[in-house]
Parts: sequence; structure tokens; C-alpha cells
Amino acid sequence: METDTVQNFPFGTIMRAFDRFTDLVSSYICKGIAATVAGSLVNYNSVSGATTINLGTAIAGLPLAFALAPTVANLFGWYQISGGALAL
Repeated sequence: METDTVQNFPFGTIMRAFDRFTDLVSSYICKGIAATVAGSLVNYNSVSGATTINLGTAIAGLPLAFALAPTVANLFGWYQISGGALAL
């Protein structure tokens, strides 16, 4: 649930981690965008790592994920792609 100014893992990296509040989750590394807070629903591009805030309109062909931290522009962070998620 941390962010960084440096990309520490390649896009497409899937991390499985145990969270005592939401059980087992899979997370995916992506680039942040402005206005992302923990629990934001985003579409993500698995090749470029780009995210787009999803405000009720899914982008065809792009999967959905939930931000695990406030991953704003110029930061890299983890987005939850499976398991029970905390959403806004």
C-alpha cells in the first residue's frame, strides 16, 4: 500500500499478498494519475501500465482495478485486481 517515484517492478508484475482485512489479494503495478485515492476504481493498460480513473464508464477492452494507496501522477503503485477490495 505504498507508492514510489521510481518504478521498482516492471508493468505486468503481479504480487500476491495477504492482507488481514481483505484476505488474499492479487495486486498489479501501474502508473498513477491525478486524483487517485485509495479505493479509486481505475481501468489499466497491462502493457504501458497507464491508468484511467473510472467514474462509472468502463473503457472497452481494459481491465478494472482498485488503487491501494493515493497513487497520483508521477508515482507508481499497486492496484488490486482480485479478492475483496475496499472501494470508494
